[in-house]
Amino acid sequence: MVPSAKPPGSPRTRIMMPLEKLCQIVDNFPRQKVGVLGDVMLDRYVWGRATRISQEAPVPVVQVTRQNSVPGGAANVASNLLSLGARAKVFGVVGEDREGDELISHLARAGAEMECVLKTGTRPTTVKTRVLAGNQQVVRIDQEEVKAVSPAIRQALRKSVFDALDSGELGALILEDYAKGVFGKDFMQAIVDHARACNVPCALDPHPKNPFRVKGLSLMTPNRNEAFALAGVAYTSGAGNPLEDRALARVWQNLRHRWRPDYLLVTLGADGMALFSEKEEQPMHIPTVARQVFDVSGAGDTVMATMVLAQLSGASPLDAARVANAAAGVVVGASARRRLKRMYCGRHCRKESSMRYDVVVIGGGHAGCEAALASARLGAKTLLLSLNNDHLAQMSCNPSIGGVAKGQVVREIDALGGEMAVNADATTIQFRMLNDSKGAAALSPRAQCDKLLYQKRMKFVLERQENLVVHQAEAVRFVTDGRRVTAVEDIFGDRWEASSFVVTTGTFLRGTLHFGLRSQPGGRAGDPPSNALSESLKNDLGLELGRLKTGTPVRVLGRSIDFASMEIQPPDHDGARFSFREPTATLPVFDSLTLPQLPCYLTYSTENTAEIARANLSRSPMYSGKIQGTGARYCPSFEDKIVRFPDRPRHHVFVEPEGASTDEYYLNGVSTSLPVDVQWQLVRSLPGMEHAEICRYAYAIEYDFVFPHQLHPSLALQRWPNLFLAGQINGTSGYEEAAGQGLVAGVNAARSAAGLSFLTLARNEAYIGVMIDDLVTKDILEPYRLFTSRAEYRLSLRQDNADLRLTPLAFRLGLASGTDMSRVRSLRHAIDDGRAQLRRIKLDGHNVWDLMSHPDFSYEHTPNLPHFPPRVMEQLKIEARYGGYIALQEREATALRRLDSMPIPDDFPFTLPGISIEAQQKLQKRRPKTLGQASRIDGVTPAEIEVMQIAIRKQSLSRTNES
Repeated sequence: MVPSAKPPGSPRTRIMMPLEKLCQIVDNFPRQKVGVLGDVMLDRYVWGRATRISQEAPVPVVQVTRQNSVPGGAANVASNLLSLGARAKVFGVVGEDREGDELISHLARAGAEMECVLKTGTRPTTVKTRVLAGNQQVVRIDQEEVKAVSPAIRQALRKSVFDALDSGELGALILEDYAKGVFGKDFMQAIVDHARACNVPCALDPHPKNPFRVKGLSLMTPNRNEAFALAGVAYTSGAGNPLEDRALARVWQNLRHRWRPDYLLVTLGADGMALFSEKEEQPMHIPTVARQVFDVSGAGDTVMATMVLAQLSGASPLDAARVANAAAGVVVGASARRRLKRMYCGRHCRKESSMRYDVVVIGGGHAGCEAALASARLGAKTLLLSLNNDHLAQMSCNPSIGGVAKGQVVREIDALGGEMAVNADATTIQFRMLNDSKGAAALSPRAQCDKLLYQKRMKFVLERQENLVVHQAEAVRFVTDGRRVTAVEDIFGDRWEASSFVVTTGTFLRGTLHFGLRSQPGGRAGDPPSNALSESLKNDLGLELGRLKTGTPVRVLGRSIDFASMEIQPPDHDGARFSFREPTATLPVFDSLTLPQLPCYLTYSTENTAEIARANLSRSPMYSGKIQGTGARYCPSFEDKIVRFPDRPRHHVFVEPEGASTDEYYLNGVSTSLPVDVQWQLVRSLPGMEHAEICRYAYAIEYDFVFPHQLHPSLALQRWPNLFLAGQINGTSGYEEAAGQGLVAGVNAARSAAGLSFLTLARNEAYIGVMIDDLVTKDILEPYRLFTSRAEYRLSLRQDNADLRLTPLAFRLGLASGTDMSRVRSLRHAIDDGRAQLRRIKLDGHNVWDLMSHPDFSYEHTPNLPHFPPRVMEQLKIEARYGGYIALQEREATALRRLDSMPIPDDFPFTLPGISIEAQQKLQKRRPKTLGQASRIDGVTPAEIEVMQIAIRKQSLSRTNES
């Protein structure tokens, strides 16, 4: 069924629906009325015991104990609709015989409308008699005449269906083709066309003997054998998971070309179902819920009836398929003809315990918060496990958001429906645009935030989020079935089961704090480490772990600082903020709070400061060998600066407030692991800090991380495809990098639980895509930090156009609202209109658009030019100035997309002639999914990519010929 168009401003579309909501859908079934047109039959069952083998022939002699008859074929679909509580109107043909009367009487007693079932004397009622001895079917006897019904009967059926459609009494029409003669191509196409004109969705259960290729269907529901036959593809038994089944993917491509249905639902027996859609590149997998699956007549009819009813009752196609899957599980897991009752489906939906979730997120830092919110906002039932609920979204280091490249990431998070930008805006005490002299590609927004309010507001957001539960407990062990992670156990012995998991443990894995040569366990100051989970990642999951190091500076009391001797850095006063979305009043306690805008200050270290550090290097855990982890090259400790840059006379020290309701100041630039007595000397050697009072000591922290070459670009582990990692566990640094990964991991965890294809961001689409691609293709030997220089398409990936780039994607995912999308469309249209206007206006023989590309042309000082809103004008200036460079980058991006669109088979041998041993080792280690990823692995040459490309084409051609 095709969902109705979503009006602007409507709520976010969800890819998942809580089970409680599914049960509400089932409760709506009695409100629906569905027409069923097709080959109606009577199924007879003769039950007995096989007592001996006949002397007349080598067949069992069955002693009959009972007999019964039930509706079959299209009549069975109507029977299932009635069992589910809906109303059914049946259109079909029976003979003028006792069996026809019996079938009509049976359905009429159940409540079906049977006046449109026609009787004819030219053919008998189709009857299928099954003789069963115990649970074994001995023989089936078919009484039928397989030929097309007369034109007069077809015309009468057509009129009765048209009348029902025109009256508006039917919510949907189901076509059940058993190739017994009711359907012909022209007849079926006319029915479907008329239903479409009446806005009534039409679903078809097709038969391979009638490959009519009818256009305009909302849904097709063949089983696996039928789907392959209809598509003309050689049958294969399948890969179990349709996401990995290339033959089934070819079936969908063929059927999409020949039939063009809106949705295709293929039942896969013990492997569940696969739902295909034009809107999704890959099938949506719905695993089976039946404990034991039998090849039983009727399960497919149940799927059809339930799928149609669920969509009519408000479920999305995917959620409708889940309900249908549950219904089929009840049927095929019971006796052969067990009638599905509405109470069974409801009971199945409600059987989930409170310990079962769609997604479990472990860790409540910036990555964990974004992951949990994204998952829950997509409709996944989500659990966030945190060591301390009062430390959610804690700013362990500097309470700032954004900066060079990081500010671009924050705006991308905002465009994708994340929370970091909105949270920063609500708690900002200073906003500045950095690099305003370096051009559009380098501009980077940064905000100093109130540390306490940032944490409190994010906690409030998490606690109020629908579908999300925040629970305080330490995760200690993963449970697996050998292929997937099935649960995580916490320190209290609780076992939390889920379909997908996200691990965002920050610096807590075997965390160790260093204050000089004194060390203590801790994930950060004041919080314990997570040792058991690190062991589980290594021993239970078999992951390769490494060790990294980071640190934080001292904090001092503001009243003890001489600010007069420092350079002042005032905030920008142009009203800029991170989020381009419309402000909301959903959190009035914080959104109505007006925080004072505070200045930051700049001072410098002195030669005395450097000498103090040099004299105490032997007491530094970094230089004494006590710290084994590698520190960040681009955010070094102060003693590391002194060693690496001995000729530099001084270093910047930024003095930044930690909040509007605290007197603590953060000394950005004096991160150190030196002993506490040395820290006093260092701080008081700084100009303006001669009498400073330290309120928190600096420290270094060492922690475990997972080498990210073990990840897919979706952030799922290659070894464990339903376990996603985000943040510092992947070797990154910074709140912003963590939050960006967390959002992607949360989206993909929810989509994994729903059986949907993953979100991956390309390098030419987002800074987040650059970061993740670097992580999975480069050697991460030190904490990774994002810079604008890492993005080869940085002129296109600007902070000012993040919403234009990514909000349409967020809207398709279900993370952006109709209001967000409408705003972006309006902005895009305004930019297009402005560009067209400027190209029409002439000055001195040149159009204004061309003149704007010259740096000496001043638009503001040229009279009689049109006025545009600030954001429109900004985009027009950038596009006019850098249009040629942007077009060049787009051509390069097209070449990148070409390589990224060429998948590398999972079983591809990288040990090919023409590929160096070094490249072979790196390729086998990372197992890139596309040639584009392979081309970005250090040490892999363009010539080696060409060798791989040729080999992949040969392999693909060989497999095509075999099939």
